[in-house]
Amino acid sequence: MGGPCKILGDDGGISDAPACTDNFFVRPYRLNGAQWQSAEQFFQAFKYQDQEMVQKFQESVPEEGTSSWAYGCFMARMGQERHPSFRNNWEQIKAEVMYRAKRAQIAQHPDLKEELISTGGHVLIHEDGIAFWSEWNGKCMARIRDEVMPDGRHPQGDQKRDSDLEALVAEYAKVIENEAFFADCPELMPYSLQYGGTDRQSAPVPSQAVAPVVKQEGGAVAAAEARCDW
Repeated sequence: MGGPCKILGDDGGISDAPACTDNFFVRPYRLNGAQWQSAEQFFQAFKYQDQEMVQKFQESVPEEGTSSWAYGCFMARMGQERHPSFRNNWEQIKAEVMYRAKRAQIAQHPDLKEELISTGGHVLIHEDGIAFWSEWNGKCMARIRDEVMPDGRHPQGDQKRDSDLEALVAEYAKVIENEAFFADCPELMPYSLQYGGTDRQSAPVPSQAVAPVVKQEGGAVAAAEARCDW
């Protein structure tokens, strides 16, 4: 379920994390050769191997004035269909898929990187009714933060950043269980050299392209309810 993460302060207090920590957050980006509006849109589409199913998600973009929440809920509902092409190993790869989808969005928008880095070394948590995502949404954003955080920016030093990142990568590997399943995951979008982080790769990042607002027939997205029930 969507919604921004929370920051767990040193004193035990909880504050709001930036909006970019929300998997429902809408900001166009490219992944696997196509443009997507949010990590949630890609995540739900990637459940299916049938390209016609994937295209349905790609063609469903938010109408003007639609909130990230309403659009995310609409995508989540679409993703409940158990089409014959639904991936058999989805439960094993879903955390990695969400990480790669969100990583691609953050990688292509420098302002989102800075917002995420601004959370420092604090623990990120996610208050979610679904136990799995209550745990993994926070870990996902913490991993990306540690990857994009340049040397000298972590409040507790680079060594702490690197050790935290190593632990998170190991946790992800345990969830997938079968290493061969990594081949079923989307591409791993590189981060630009300009913004550093411990994951410095030289491959170019796709240019930022902003998708036009396209209205769906019947205003299905705009009519999404305030609550997500699926």
